[in-house]
Amino acid sequence: MITLLLPWNYIAEASNRDYINVVNIGARPDGESDSTPAFQRAWSWACNAIRPSTIYVPRGSFLLKQVVFRGPCKNKITFQMDGSTLVAPSSYLSLGNSGYWILFIRLNRLAVYGGTLDARGAGYWSCRRAGKSCILIN
Repeated sequence: MITLLLPWNYIAEASNRDYINVVNIGARPDGESDSTPAFQRAWSWACNAIRPSTIYVPRGSFLLKQVVFRGPCKNKITFQMDGSTLVAPSSYLSLGNSGYWILFIRLNRLAVYGGTLDARGAGYWSCRRAGKSCILIN
């Protein structure tokens, strides 16, 4: 019973405070565990909130697979990264030929503060320098 109530408690807390800590909803700051579902949940809650929301990403490395943060949203959203790094999958091939890793689309009133994006581009550039046919990621 408690396990079933936990997700609801996080939603209510996020709605009351307009503050969503991605670790509290399942993101792992180890750089290896897929945190994409937690970031998508945080985005969904923030995007549908009546008041302005902050998605808080604490210190650590968070693996994000290909993800789209889509609007329009009901209110302003702030991504606050506090010494955190968003890390792409280890192989650029996992992104396919989409042309993006993280995409924000159809949004107004979005602010992103702090943090680092690590797209792990070394594999792609190594392939290009070797003159091989590499999937282009724009």
